[in-house]
Amino acid sequence: MFRRAVLTLVFLVVAGPAPAADICEVDGLVAAHEAAVAAGNRRDYAAYVAALRPLAEMGFGPAQRRLAVAYSRGLVGAKDPVEAYFWVQRAYRAGDAKAARGVQPLGEALTAEQRASAERGIADWRPALPDC
Repeated sequence: MFRRAVLTLVFLVVAGPAPAADICEVDGLVAAHEAAVAAGNRRDYAAYVAALRPLAEMGFGPAQRRLAVAYSRGLVGAKDPVEAYFWVQRAYRAGDAKAARGVQPLGEALTAEQRASAERGIADWRPALPDC
C-alpha cells in the first residue's frame, strides 16, 4: 500500500496535473487534486493555483477551499480577500466541512461593499463542467 502511494506520488510529481479529459472520472479527479497538492508542497504556487482552478470551477469543494487559502495568503500575487471569500463560500456550499472554519473570518475581513460584491458573484456562480 505504501509503495503504491509513493509510486503514485512520484508519477504525479513527474507527470504534473492530469489532463482535463481524465477529470471526468473519480480517479482522474482525485489524481488531478493530488497533483495540485504536490505542486503546493513543492511551493510551486503558480502551478498549484493553475491546477486547482479547473477543479474549483467544476465545483470540487476541496479544490475550492484550497484556492480560497491561496487567495487569502497571496500565494500568487497580492492577497485577494474577495476572491478568498468567494471560494471559501463555494467550498462551504459544496459541502466541504473544513471550509466552514474559514467562512466567518474571511467574511468579517471584508468591507460591506466587498462582501456584497462577493455575495452577488456567489449567487450567480454556476459550475463549469467538463465535456465528458
